[in-house]
This record gives sequence, structure tokens and C-alpha cells, in this order.
Amino acid sequence: MTGLNLVLTKLSEIEKITSRTGKEILWNEILAEPIAAQVLKEMVQYTAHHFWNYYTTPTKKYAAEPRTLAADESCNVLWEGMRKLLDLLRDRAVTGGAAKRILDDYLDGMPAFYAHWLSRVILRDLKVGVATKTFEKTWPELFPIFSPALCDTWEGEHLSKPHYAEPKLDGFRILTLKEAGNVVMISREAKPYYNTDDLIEIVKQFPLDNIVLDGEGWAGDWSTTAHIMRSQSGISAEERAKLKLHCFDIMLLQDWNRRRCAEPLHARKGTLAAYIDNANRYVGSNRLVLVPHVMVQTPDEIQEEMARQVKLGWEGIVIKDPDAPYSFDRTSSWLKFKPVTDANLKVVGVTEGEGAIAGMLGALILEGEVLYKKKKYFVKTRAGSGLTHADRIELWSLHKEGKLIGKTVELKFQEVTSEIGASSSISLRFPIFKRIRWDIL
Repeated sequence: MTGLNLVLTKLSEIEKITSRTGKEILWNEILAEPIAAQVLKEMVQYTAHHFWNYYTTPTKKYAAEPRTLAADESCNVLWEGMRKLLDLLRDRAVTGGAAKRILDDYLDGMPAFYAHWLSRVILRDLKVGVATKTFEKTWPELFPIFSPALCDTWEGEHLSKPHYAEPKLDGFRILTLKEAGNVVMISREAKPYYNTDDLIEIVKQFPLDNIVLDGEGWAGDWSTTAHIMRSQSGISAEERAKLKLHCFDIMLLQDWNRRRCAEPLHARKGTLAAYIDNANRYVGSNRLVLVPHVMVQTPDEIQEEMARQVKLGWEGIVIKDPDAPYSFDRTSSWLKFKPVTDANLKVVGVTEGEGAIAGMLGALILEGEVLYKKKKYFVKTRAGSGLTHADRIELWSLHKEGKLIGKTVELKFQEVTSEIGASSSISLRFPIFKRIRWDIL
């Protein structure tokens, strides 16, 4: 077995097992066969390349089983044809309904097992339980380092000088990259979003090129924003019009690529304000929004501004050093302050509900790193509080489809248990489910 057959067979097996060592063995078996290694590299490239957009998706889903394999040579032709089709879609040689029909016809003309896996390339969904670092280590040239700034936490200290305080939005983090007229809008983990075409067109039409905008997509509330940015189809133009890009930073693309932007925040803010004003005027739009700020320094000022922003409907505030360069990592020059402590943890297991919630999700078993009182803890906890009836049904369905384990959950909590004497078992006190972070892999 060689080529595409070996790749898809091993990927199917990798997705089904939980052993990290077992996954590595299967992964290395693909890389050991030259034709298969090249096919896998191409599939990963077509899935992960930031600036390759295909502008359509398949109409239907294809079953991964039964696994009916064609001869090695004929199945390799399937990938060659898919690659050529993706090139046509990327270059807009065929568009709209014609593009969808050609894609559907091509996938329908092959056994469902192949259609399932090749459709996952255009859906950018080749994640099979292999860590992103494994992909990056195998083909570093395909994965430029993607590391936007992340917030540390404000712990009540008096600031050494006045800082900006911005509202902390409750949307989806969007990094907008424009290079030679091409525009992509992706998550902080470089995953593309849906239904951002209108916003992309605004950035594309405005002449300023080779820039990066950092901000959040927001459509009035979290659920509406998630519905628009996660749905592959069925979103009307009226719904898309609700989505706005709230921007809080800007830099040159060359600074982003080299991960070094020395220009201080106050200068970047001035550039950003001018960019948004001019871009909106140029295209006759109000869909790009400048995230506002006020100056704060004392704990009382910070507490007062946080309360004001929460009353306006935001999560809290982000406190930023106006003289700091952009940091491509978690940074103390950006400090978040919210009424409760939150964390993003990975789903590692579930329990089924009992009684009134039998046949649906009971609780999520979560683990990961938590930042609490400026210390990092690796915790494992269980969260059932905060789940609505609809959440339990949806998440149980995802679990039955094998798509819940590994997802990131945002929750809020009161304390880390080691802070109150339970050091033998580091967990969280009063964890409450908030949402699935669909924007984080």
C-alpha cells in the first residue's frame, strides 16, 4: 500500500486511537513511504495555508466507513485531480454555483471513503488528534510561527504610569492579514472563519497593502457571532451585515512575519484610527470599528472603568501599556480584568446525564493550564454547572460523533483548590461552563 491509500488508512487509524505513542508510530509509517509522505505534505499545505481560500464547500458530508480502497495508482489520481480543482477554486477560475457543482460532482464520483477525506482538505479539517506541533516539526516551511499577543491578568496593583483601558469584547479574535491584495481573516490559531467575505472585501478594496489588523468579530452577542462565523451555509446577507470587525491593533505585515514590532502602542493606535476612518469612508461602510480606550492608573480608576464596561455589556477591560511594542506571546503589557476568573481548558472526557438529563451530556471532564494570581497551575476538573438543556443535547451529539474530545471550553471559577489547601489534587472551585471556544483548536 502506497500513496493516498496509505495516507488515508493511517489517518483513519490515528483518529480512532487515543495513545500518543500509537499515533506517532502510525504517523511515522506514513512519512517512511516517499509517495505517501509527499501526498500528506500536499494535503496539509492545501489545508493550512493562510492565503489559500477556496470560496466554496461541499454540499453534503461523506461517510468515512465502509473503507473501500481502490488500486494505489488510481487513487493517487484522485488526489492529483483534487489538487488541480483546489487550484482552480483558489484562483477564482470558477466561482459561485458553478464552483460548488464542480466540487460536488468530483467528490460524488469517487468512493465515499475518499470523498470524506478529500472534502476535509477544503473544509480545513485534517486535525485527527495529532498535535499541531507535530505538523510544524515535520514541515516547518509550511507553518510560519503564528503567535498573537495574549493577556496576562491584573491583580490589583497600582500602575507605574497611566495605561489605556479598553472594553474586553465577548467576540471571536480575528487576525486580518493582507498581502499583495490578498486578504484572510483567521483565528489566533490560524484557523479560517466563515461568512467574513463582506469584511474581507472592505479590507481588500482599501488600497493600503501588506498590513495586519488585530481585533474581534462581533455581531451584537456571543451566540449570534458564533452562529455567523461557524456556519458553513444558510447565513443570509442580512445576518452577515450584523458582523463587524472591532480593531484594537495594527502593524506592517513584515513586522508580523518577523515577530518584531518595535513601534509603541500609542503610535499604532494613531495609525489604526486613521486606517479605520479612511477605509470606512473609502468603501462607504461602518463595519470596521475602532475599539475605544480611556486612561487609568490607580486601582480605583481601574475598578470603576471595569464596572462601567460590564454595565455596558462587555466582559471587563484590557489594560495596555501605551509605550509597549506588540508582543508575540502572553504579555504583562496587556492585562485583562474581569469580575470572575476564567480559563480555557481542553475536553478530555465526558459523563452521561442521569434522571432528567439522561441521554444527554452530564458533565465535561477538563484539563489544562490555568493562570491564577500570577501563578500557572495544571488542573483537572469537572464542569456541569452552566450547561443549558440545549448545550447538553448539542454537546452530547458532538461527543457521539467523536468531535467533542479535544475541543476547548471556556469556563469561569472562583479559586484554584491548591490555594485553599487541596494541593494533592489541583482542581477548580465552583467551575461554571461558559461556552465552547470554536475559535480555538
